Order: sequence, then structure tokens, then C-alpha cells
Amino acid sequence: MKGSDQIIDTIRKKLGFWTHPKKGVQFTNCALLFAFNGTGKTRLSYRFAHKDRIGGKHHTLYYNAFTEDLFRWHNDLENDTERYMVINTDSELVQGLSGYNYDEGVNSYLRTLSGFEAHFENNYHNDEGKLVVTGDNIPREVWFSRKMDNGKTADHIKISRGEERLFVWSVFRYIMELVLTGDSKFKGIRYIYIDDPMSSLDDNNVILFASQLFELINKCHEDVCSRFTATTIQDTLGYPFFVISTHHTVFYNTMRNGLKGCYGLNLYRDSSGTDEILCAPLSEHTPAFYHLHMLAQIKKELEAHDSRQPFLLQRYHFNVMRGIIEQFAQVLGQGNMKDGPLGQVLDGIIFHFEGQEFAANDPDADGFNRLHHNALNVLSHFGNTMFEPTTLNEDNIQLLHDIYDHLVKKFDIRDRKSVV
Repeated sequence: MKGSDQIIDTIRKKLGFWTHPKKGVQFTNCALLFAFNGTGKTRLSYRFAHKDRIGGKHHTLYYNAFTEDLFRWHNDLENDTERYMVINTDSELVQGLSGYNYDEGVNSYLRTLSGFEAHFENNYHNDEGKLVVTGDNIPREVWFSRKMDNGKTADHIKISRGEERLFVWSVFRYIMELVLTGDSKFKGIRYIYIDDPMSSLDDNNVILFASQLFELINKCHEDVCSRFTATTIQDTLGYPFFVISTHHTVFYNTMRNGLKGCYGLNLYRDSSGTDEILCAPLSEHTPAFYHLHMLAQIKKELEAHDSRQPFLLQRYHFNVMRGIIEQFAQVLGQGNMKDGPLGQVLDGIIFHFEGQEFAANDPDADGFNRLHHNALNVLSHFGNTMFEPTTLNEDNIQLLHDIYDHLVKKFDIRDRKSVV
């Protein structure tokens, strides 16, 4: 399947009631999408939310990187005492909070995830720093407090990036609750699309977060199934469908194992040069071995390069390779090795540079150390800002080749039907 619109159509068609040849009528209320960063998940979520709108009316409530951009810090560099975030009130999502007790609503979810509270303000500070009184109920600023060990409360604190994401998610979670309870203001919402809500969490919190989410989705699934009859019209059952996309294998596996009515899709980028998004079905057991599939994609590009055929090795392939290495490291355990999990997996690698071979036990250890440091640096810092379609130079292609060859040899990855 190729192209965003075709993928969106596929997702929507697979949601709802369908008949299994042996199990009878089944209900699928969640699509679970797996893809590495740089594939285009966020673009797909935006397109999904805007495709097939009628009269400008929203049919999708969605959470992605754009949702986080609705909140920005006001940085008072001179005084730096009353820290707060400015809220983009042009957003219909923010305007939708008007008329509700969102202070308590948002904090009821935030308390389960963090140790701080949010305080919304309807009034705001203008460019001169003067307070402007509005008299309405639209949130324009928000500040945070935390109870200290001595029992006192610290106001106007600066929270971390990870805590920011928990706060924004709590705002979205509160609005999602309004949608699921059938609030009239959100009556037209047919889909809830959630893109990578928990990138800053460690694995333990990811599992807790995923568990809370799939329990919510399952509750909707159970209620729909309990009210289903042969004459039921799908649109009258009251709940929107869910679409969730992630690059996090622990999150994916936890969700897939916990959800009662879902199907999985693997998203990846076309390697022929069109830069389109492709998709393929994911079985229940695929995610744990997804890193091998991605390794096969890198192998395909390296072989095309080696045989002087058209290839598409780009910067984002290093981010893919880092994800693969982290999967191996999770199995091995990070240990106490220098350079952490990256260094552990790359231990014993042989590098090639300008016709020379460098290994850890070579007399010229300095040459090896330089290349090893370069490998770690590239893998660590080719991050999300590096996903523009930029072709790799020959030195970096060789580096990627060395890492691939090392993984195949060290972990004895066998060629099974030319998969890897």
C-alpha cells in the first residue's frame, strides 16, 4: 500500500464490525501503527485529521508534536521568578476547553503521572508585561507548582521536557474524556488519533502509560460489544475509533498484547526514491522482530550501493540503525561497559577507512578509537532534526556498512528467505 491517502483509507475501512469465518461478528476499534522516527507518522496523523472534512467540521481529535507546540515558555531573562507557559488560544482544541472545570479535570490525570500540578489563568500578560483581564473562561497561561519534602509548596516552577509532555498529554486526556462521555461540543468526533505520546518516559512508565490507555480503549470496546445486535447501526454506538502510532517497541508490544479489538500496520518509507509512506500488516508477533525487518531494509540499500545501482541511503538510516542497536542492547542488558548500550553492541567491530582496516586489537589503536568515537557520535546525534532527505557521503556509507556487517557477524543473523 503506497501513499498517505491510501493508507488512511485502509485504516478507516478496517475499523468497525466485520465477520470472521470461524468466530463470527468481530469488532475492531483501534488501529496500531508501528514506524521508526522519520517515517512520516506525524504528517500522516495531520493528513488523517484533515482528509474528508465536510464543511470544515472536525472528525478527528488528534495528539501529536503539533499539540505540544500549543504551549510555550515565557522566558523572563531579567527576573526569572514567575515562570509560566503561554497557551495558543487560536487553537480550536484550546477554545474547546471554555466552559469546563479544566483545572481540576487536567490535574486529575496529571496527578497519576507526576508530582506537580498545573494552574490555568484566563487573564494574560501583554507584550509590556502588564496583566490583561479577559473575563472569559479560555485558558491563556499556565504555571506549575510542586509540594516539597518539607511540606511547603514551590510555585511557578520550571518543569522538565518530559514533564511538559505529561502535562500536554493530561490536557489532551481530559478533552478525550469529554469526547468519550458524549459531550455535545465534541459530538462530531469520529476518530481519536494519538501519535507517540510518551517518548520521554522510561520503559517502566511506558508500560504503566500503555496499560492505562489500552484499558480505556478496551472499556469502549466492551461497551460497544455488549450493546451490539444484528440490526445495530455502527454510527449509533457512541464511541470514536482509535488510531495510535509509535516508534517505541515496548509501548507497541504492551498495547498489542493488551488491546481486545485492534489490528497492526507497519509504516516505512519507499526506498525507490519517491519518499512516500508504505504500509504492511503486522502480525501479533512481528514487533519484537521488527528490528530485523529494518536491518533487511538497510541491507537492501547497501547491496544496491555496492553493485552501483540506484540507492537511497539517507541520514535517517542512522537513526534506524540506532534503534536496531538499542533493540539488541535491551536483550543483552546495558552492563557496565564504556559508552553504554551503543558501545556494548559495537564491541569488537572492524572499521574500514581509506582502504585501511582498523580493529580494537590493532597496534594503531588510535585510528580505531577515532572511528569508534565517530560511530558513537553519529549514532547518538543523527536525531529527529536530521530527517530531511539528505544522501549520505561515501565515508558514512562505509561506516553504516561496517556496523551492519558487525551486527550480522556478532549476533549470527542468518539469511532466511533473503530477509537479512
